[in-house]
Amino acid sequence: MVPLRRFFFDDTITPGVIDWQIIADPLSFSVAHVPNGTTVPLIIQAGAPNASIFVENSGNIGFGTETPQGNLHIFSAANEDVFNGIGPDLNDGPAFNFGYSGFSFGPGSGFFNVRGVNSGVNPSLRFATVNQQRVIITSAGRVGIGTTSPGVALDVVGTVRASTSIMVGGTTLNVPDYVFEPDYQLMPLTELGSYVAKEKRLPDVPSAREIKEQGVNMSELQMQLLKKVEELTLYTLQQEKTIQTLQGENRQLQRRLAVVETLVKDLAHQR
Repeated sequence: MVPLRRFFFDDTITPGVIDWQIIADPLSFSVAHVPNGTTVPLIIQAGAPNASIFVENSGNIGFGTETPQGNLHIFSAANEDVFNGIGPDLNDGPAFNFGYSGFSFGPGSGFFNVRGVNSGVNPSLRFATVNQQRVIITSAGRVGIGTTSPGVALDVVGTVRASTSIMVGGTTLNVPDYVFEPDYQLMPLTELGSYVAKEKRLPDVPSAREIKEQGVNMSELQMQLLKKVEELTLYTLQQEKTIQTLQGENRQLQRRLAVVETLVKDLAHQR
């Protein structure tokens, strides 16, 4: 039989009623409350490691450490959970997880999950709702929204909306103001017409097939479209110049025609 030792604390107001018990046996140490049937709010099992619960003289509490660095300091090894969750079920119900999340990390593992860079498995910072991962920040600093494997600095699967403006840095953009330099060669309109008829797109602009298969760099596309607008402006200015030249020549022809008509009338009167 396992030896059992009990220490009883009686209610001094109601003699004979045992309110608290301290129970010690080879398996555990516990504190029980006995108002209407035994409840055991505190159990410490035999073999618990050092400083499982440590209260410093300053009042700081350490779990797993004898040197708590704050009011509450929870310490664990790199491959163990630091804070393992609340809720009825970590996989199927509401849960909160802060820490490594063990070796079985999955969508139901927690609301907020952190893994150190050297943890070995999925080093990342993750956020989940309704047991589904929504946002991830990888160890490389890439942010994924709607994806757990972002391929660029910010990778969004879904629609993005901005209430004001989206600014793009200009240090890497090749702004096509060079189009307005005197030595810039515009493609002749006849050649441009042949290209469009054959390719079904403007030069330097990706095709619908390319965009569908590879996606599109919006910053580069905006610069390409700006280039086309600037080229269109030059074509328009060229056409305006041509129109003005033709209008001048037309006025000269009209004046010459008027002179010829006058001479013809004079000759007719002389007869």
